[in-house]
Amino acid sequence: SSEAVLASENVFFQEHHAKREGFELTMHPFCRNASAAMDWGGTIMNRYLSRDNKSRHRRYTSDVFEMAAAIVNQTSIQCIAIYPNNLSELPQHEIDFLKGVPTTWDETRFIAGYPGKYVVMARRHGSDWYVVGLNGTSEKLSLTIDLPMMAGKTVAHYHEVADKSSMWPKSLMGTMKISKSGKAKVEMLPMGGVILKQ
Repeated sequence: SSEAVLASENVFFQEHHAKREGFELTMHPFCRNASAAMDWGGTIMNRYLSRDNKSRHRRYTSDVFEMAAAIVNQTSIQCIAIYPNNLSELPQHEIDFLKGVPTTWDETRFIAGYPGKYVVMARRHGSDWYVVGLNGTSEKLSLTIDLPMMAGKTVAHYHEVADKSSMWPKSLMGTMKISKSGKAKVEMLPMGGVILKQ
């Protein structure tokens, strides 16, 4: 794998780049990843950019954004930046998802997006489809997307709801029934994401 982008170590070292992570990860699919693989560095699950998850500046993206980024980012070696504290702090559905992120893809489809604002992509590993979205803006985003590969099926749905007691939204895992025509309505919170997995 080749880094070839301003990558996640900048998110770790500088709050300026932490605030721009949503922009960066919705830009790379349209530029660097459009021509070759790139190594973003790591899917960051700590909410504060420190080993103790309590100090330094905070992460501005949501958990589902980070999980979806592990699918959006095309790289030969996918890195999940898990610290020991994540094993007790993260919901089990997040840990289980991250354990199962494939390392190779058989097919990739662009679904929707605009550079620097949002991106929705579908990737297939064997018979499993992952449809993932990233919202790099400060506004909630609602989309109706075409997913012919999932038409009429019930799929796992990772999404988020606002949490009044926290700066970060709460991630949820449920199911979604895709219409027979393959249409699906999804929502992404600001600097949030969505995942549909079949």
